[in-house]
Amino acid sequence: MNWNKYLIQSLGALWIISCSNMEPLNDGERSIEVKGKISRSEVRSEFLRYESDIRYCYERKLVTRPNLKGKLVMKWMVDEEGRTRDINVLDSEINDKSVHSCLQSVIRKMSFNTSQAKDQVIISYPLEFVSTQL
Repeated sequence: MNWNKYLIQSLGALWIISCSNMEPLNDGERSIEVKGKISRSEVRSEFLRYESDIRYCYERKLVTRPNLKGKLVMKWMVDEEGRTRDINVLDSEINDKSVHSCLQSVIRKMSFNTSQAKDQVIISYPLEFVSTQL
């Protein structure tokens, strides 16, 4: 049987994705940039909450583009009510609008505790997608 494993580097951490699980190989939380009063660990937790959705954005495209890989940085704002807005692809080696659009939709579903934040928060979040056949 031929199994595929997918590697995603998220937050500077490398994740092995195989079917339904993600396994962190190291902690890279410091690569998240947050301007405002939301902690990096809260951002990381919210991304982990949506890990299957993030994985789906990449895996669905591998069907037609099996060599798809690359780094990208997502950037967005969090308003005073904890909702995400102004979600953009800051930089991307993937160059696939459907992956970008899917990731934007996932981030749009996220929410954050802004009780400590008096102003808007800006977050930049790096991802790296790599597929390997094992």
